[in-house]
Amino acid sequence: FTNSKLTNTTLHSEAYIPFTAAGEHVLTVGGEVTRSSLNDPYTISYTPGFGAVEGRDNSITKSSQTEWAVFAEDNWEIRNGTRLIPALRFDHNSKSGGNLSGGLNFSQQLGSNWLVKGGIARAYKAPNLYQSNPNFLLATRGNGCPIYTTSGSCYFIGNADLKPETSWNKELGFEFNKNGWQASAAYFHNAYRNKITGGEEIIGYTDTGNMVMQWINTPKATIAGFEGNLVVPLHDTLKWRNNFTYMQKSEDYKGNPLSMVPKFTLNSTLAWTPTEKWDANLTF
Repeated sequence: FTNSKLTNTTLHSEAYIPFTAAGEHVLTVGGEVTRSSLNDPYTISYTPGFGAVEGRDNSITKSSQTEWAVFAEDNWEIRNGTRLIPALRFDHNSKSGGNLSGGLNFSQQLGSNWLVKGGIARAYKAPNLYQSNPNFLLATRGNGCPIYTTSGSCYFIGNADLKPETSWNKELGFEFNKNGWQASAAYFHNAYRNKITGGEEIIGYTDTGNMVMQWINTPKATIAGFEGNLVVPLHDTLKWRNNFTYMQKSEDYKGNPLSMVPKFTLNSTLAWTPTEKWDANLTF
């Protein structure tokens, strides 16, 4: 065994600019730069036995990539209780190129207790270092093999031809607040293009018979469901907080599952705050 070293260096800056034009605005503009470098001699130097992956170079143990982005977002209060939030962002990755994305969110106050909000946005995610490195072998340790195997784990190798994944994310929901009671629920629908996932094609075997497959882009994938929360004020010092998620759909265009997220998730907490200096929580 050897040590592997991942170094991430990030520079981020943003400015907030308030102004008035057909309502109250707070414009956020900014940028960021991230440099990632990975040195993993053990993982790279490992060589599969029979059926070794063609073209793999196990002598180059280092990989790196640079990402930078500029963005702008306007929190616009058109009138009291009505907000629009348009946003625009440009990303550039040293391996996968540039991408322009944006979105539009809104919120509308209904009376003193209700709020309706929603939005649509285009999201972007570039392949990470091990997914895009054609020399990097990642062992699943028996979890995540797309093809059934009795040999335990399988391996995924990086793919230099991976495209960034993009998605259109839509959400619509409501919030309720009154006398310490809080409740919200929202429906979300994320439609992916080129989502990065483990492929099913066997491209080699290790010397112990473990399958070697490759990271690929799946043409289409969908994640959809409901999420919400409920806060009940049981006493001045005791609150009951709950949040839930129902995954209605999480699959690619072939019907394969995308993640290990349960269909139903519930977190429930009793929060007791007897004084300003003490609190205790019981969580299920």
